[in-house]
Amino acid sequence: MASPTVTDQLGRALGETAPPGGVLLLSGPVGVGKSVLASGVLRGLGVAPPHPSPTYTLVRLYRGRLPVAHIDLYRLGPGSFRDELDVEDLLDGNHVVIVEWGEYLTRTGGELRMRLERGQRMERAFRAEAEDGAGSRWLVAARVQWRKALGLLVDAEGSDWREKR
Repeated sequence: MASPTVTDQLGRALGETAPPGGVLLLSGPVGVGKSVLASGVLRGLGVAPPHPSPTYTLVRLYRGRLPVAHIDLYRLGPGSFRDELDVEDLLDGNHVVIVEWGEYLTRTGGELRMRLERGQRMERAFRAEAEDGAGSRWLVAARVQWRKALGLLVDAEGSDWREKR
């Protein structure tokens, strides 16, 4: 399996370039590295570790370069979390919001979606998508940081990133 170091470095680059109000929706199978990526984002935003996953607390709030909300929707599933959490209050344009199991959160645009997968040789692969607005600008800035931080460790074609073996 690919090193979590690359996943952490990708996350740090996202954190370093995160705009106020940035929303990062992470998706992918259990164990693929969503929490590692989220921890890297927190580090990039200047939040000192540890960064425990909010799987059981659902939300963790942090103070870094910007206020940050780390949300994990795994236990709640699609749609049901709206009664459990005040997610809308965190989508106020000030917080950077990181959502694990982000496919459970329906948004109308402006977010950055990142899917983590395992390739055929168990390497991690990343697919980033942003339709418009802040998410798209964030993705452009993050790509520049990824290239600087990772050099030849990552192949980039469009928005797909796969660690070299």
